[in-house]
Amino acid sequence: MSESQTSRPDDSPTSRIPLDPLLAGALLLIGVATLVPLHGPSGSSRIYWTLEFGDALRNIGLYVPFGVAWLAGHRSLAAGVVGALLLSTGIELLQLALPGRFSNPWDIASNATGALLGGVLWRERRRWLRPSKPLALGMALACGAAIGLSGLAVGWLRVPFIEELRIDSHWTPDFRYLSHYQGEVTGAAMNGIRLPHGRLAHGGPIREALSGEFDLRVIGRVGPEPPRPGILFLITDGRKRDLLAIIVEGSDLWVTYGDRAREFGLVPPRLPLVDALADAAPGNPLYVHLERRTEGFCLRVNGLEKCGLGYSAADSWTLLVPFSVPTPWAGALWLALMALPLGFWSRGPAAMLGALALALLGLIAAPLFFPLLPTRFIHLLAILAGAALGAGLQRATVGSP
Repeated sequence: MSESQTSRPDDSPTSRIPLDPLLAGALLLIGVATLVPLHGPSGSSRIYWTLEFGDALRNIGLYVPFGVAWLAGHRSLAAGVVGALLLSTGIELLQLALPGRFSNPWDIASNATGALLGGVLWRERRRWLRPSKPLALGMALACGAAIGLSGLAVGWLRVPFIEELRIDSHWTPDFRYLSHYQGEVTGAAMNGIRLPHGRLAHGGPIREALSGEFDLRVIGRVGPEPPRPGILFLITDGRKRDLLAIIVEGSDLWVTYGDRAREFGLVPPRLPLVDALADAAPGNPLYVHLERRTEGFCLRVNGLEKCGLGYSAADSWTLLVPFSVPTPWAGALWLALMALPLGFWSRGPAAMLGALALALLGLIAAPLFFPLLPTRFIHLLAILAGAALGAGLQRATVGSP
């Protein structure tokens, strides 16, 4: 039989649409981000119809790699968008039966938008990989401005946001989506004002304290480690929104509060004290002292203390990543990644210096206007390192202009 009469595997129709590693990686990323069960009720069958900026932004970013991988395999852009629609529809249906997951039909539209954006980025890659000099200058300056503005955005979004007049205090409340912490609260006070369980008759001073500096003290007894996070102490407004919460998770204790980020559907704050209750047996006395000052939070639990808790201008990534905890090294890595395109698109020292000036100015100025931790030197170095790496990558892959 001649070679022309045989069908080689590489020429078969199915071999032209393989599940290549890039697409498999994009699908794995989507699966982990959307189908892993979380803390919460099982089989809730709840559907949200609210379009939130934060959710839409995360979904678009999640499906951009899918769109890139789809077109990188020489596939149709239209087919990629249809595939994203079908994939996300199936995921939304599965989420109805997964613990801690809630379905939102708006996610389908944002997922398809992400796939479309990723496909267009791949199809038009020559334009942004090899831009003209004026376009490259504009993109480098825009990247520098985006880094600087991200620092200012963290400060504005992490500011406490309180608009309701009613204030309620809760001692070890039992909520369906969390464990009921079996410890005990016997007393709580903020700035010397007692906080009994229930509605506060005079919430004005507490509302003012939550908007600025405060000194909170909670006393009680330690309970057994909860299987899921459980609330020790909580302050809510009239719409049942968390204004301040002290949460026990295993032997850790962490603090969250209501900020502007929540109003946009972004990730709420999460400030932990690891192993705060590791040496405390159930029934032991519990003393929690939480202070918020200009320099951040200070959390003390039974003699264990951690101060300087809070956010810096480098922590814009925490607004998008669920369950994220700000750390100096994570912030440095994020800034270095953000600075990569800055260096890649800079053509010459003048463009590089201009873009870096915009980035550094925003990060340094943000703590002057908002209650953020001071920008660390390591974060400024990370921007310089990322820009240098981007410039080197440009020369290695495209060639110097």
